Amino acid sequence: MKILHTADLHVGDSRNLPGYLERQRTMLYWLTRMAEEHDVSAVLIAGDIFDTKHVLPRERDMFMEWLFDHDRAGKASDFQTVMINGNHDEIEDGYTLLHGLRRLQDRGMLRSTEVVELHARTVQLRPDLAVACLPAAGYKRDELSLTAGAMLKAYRQQHEQSSGPAPYFVVMAHEAIAGAYNESGTYRAKGPGIDESLGVTYWALGDIHKPYQQMTRNAWYSGSPIQHEFGDVSQTRGALLVDLQDPDEPTALQIEGVRPLITLYDKPDVWPSDAIVRFEGTADEIADTHFPDNVVAFKPLVEVEDRARETVAIDLAGYAMLEGLDDVLAEQAVPQERWEAVGDTLRRAMDRCR
Repeated sequence: MKILHTADLHVGDSRNLPGYLERQRTMLYWLTRMAEEHDVSAVLIAGDIFDTKHVLPRERDMFMEWLFDHDRAGKASDFQTVMINGNHDEIEDGYTLLHGLRRLQDRGMLRSTEVVELHARTVQLRPDLAVACLPAAGYKRDELSLTAGAMLKAYRQQHEQSSGPAPYFVVMAHEAIAGAYNESGTYRAKGPGIDESLGVTYWALGDIHKPYQQMTRNAWYSGSPIQHEFGDVSQTRGALLVDLQDPDEPTALQIEGVRPLITLYDKPDVWPSDAIVRFEGTADEIADTHFPDNVVAFKPLVEVEDRARETVAIDLAGYAMLEGLDDVLAEQAVPQERWEAVGDTLRRAMDRCR
């Protein structure tokens, strides 16, 4: 009994990157390929299917095309897919971007896909496999474990008079667990915890993008399947293949054919063609360089004097009158004692622009 665990697809993210939609299309079809090649019983997608409520038609169409292909592949290959909403999927109170998908499911148009949004629900996929689905809800401290424990107890009571409860009970949740690390290595001191004594077979977690991260003995983050932004440091990504007979050591599967995102600070002799590159150079370097299509050149930053390696990104045109500058500098975490120096630097820069 094997499952494929993934999360944080963020369809529609990184619209400023060249070929962003093709990268995401490749990501989705690799997930289907992994499910088929490894003969899994279920594909679990633990939230943040989309990146924003302002999803574009081309992004929605691409995802729907994959969804129906994937749904048919599941029917043919004998795997089922379960997805829950994450916080990025929320539109307004009572609605998420998964609402339309759930309506398709209710009308029988999805044959191998189960969509769970807003409210926790246990889905029995097979006689020997049940999944407690916990969409994003901002659980505090013990609330996540208490909810999962109550669902497990209710499931066991419901099935004790029949053939018996499923031996494999998986919890899928889109929550940032206390103790998790994000891409930059920041430790989360707050957040819900996980009670290892509940008797859950495996915890399939979403919300943290850092890939292949273990929280407890049998609780893992799959991470996002690909890099979505240049801040996503880890280039090696994919999904987790979980053997439910040995859920403590899932296998990290890697997605291939998706160009990684890298950042260069020095102009190379030859630009790499097998990656999408962010180049942070000087104003002269950016002005004098012809960049390939796969290179994104960031506009130069206005440097603050006597502040080595510390810069403040300011849109000069937007602050021509310097109104609201103090608020901007506070948001950029510039110490107040440097605000006057920053203002002088901007005035000199605007004088040059005139």
